[in-house]
Amino acid sequence: MLDAAAAFGPLGPDLYKGQVPHRGQGDLDDLVTACAKLDRQLARPWVVLSNGVAATDFPTAVEAACRAGASGMLAGRALWRDALATADPSAALRTESVRRLERLVGIVDRYGRSWTEAR
Repeated sequence: MLDAAAAFGPLGPDLYKGQVPHRGQGDLDDLVTACAKLDRQLARPWVVLSNGVAATDFPTAVEAACRAGASGMLAGRALWRDALATADPSAALRTESVRRLERLVGIVDRYGRSWTEAR
């Protein structure tokens, strides 16, 4: 991840999308330290992806990334994957997936670095 950020960050993307170090598992302080290494490779706004991160681990991963300088997150399967295994996926999407998204938005609002500060 660090090598990719070092290679692609200087190319000037408007937004860098990075994976969560350690798949979001582990101690919050260790994840913040790992995300800070990624942040130092980038001189631009970045967000953390949910790719490969369990839904239960993603809130901690988002908090760590934002505390380390990320401006937010992009979440897909971490929000909706579990809904597919329920008897009523539509209801699960409207309830549990929405609750997950609201929690993540709260984390980003609290800890995320403003897009303009990251430029």
